[in-house]
Amino acid sequence: MSSHNALESEHLASGFVTVDQDRGVTLRQGQPRDQETFQWMETFNGDLILMSLASNRYLRVDTAGAGKVLADSPGHRPAGTDGVRFAWRVR
Repeated sequence: MSSHNALESEHLASGFVTVDQDRGVTLRQGQPRDQETFQWMETFNGDLILMSLASNRYLRVDTAGAGKVLADSPGHRPAGTDGVRFAWRVR
């Protein structure tokens, strides 16, 4: 299991990443709101973690399910197998 997850930029181009009341993550059109605001942090090895300012929880890929993106993690684990850490690069 990889410790890195991917949010491809071509998917994000069609809207803002938003967090709903159930801490589910979707894309939304229109003006950005608090639900589209995230604190961006880098781990010591350069991975990205995003904390939703709406839920005060971290984005994660549900690695045990169908790969659904949620904003329900209290934080990342050192081993990186919890789906919270994302690899990123500037193109």
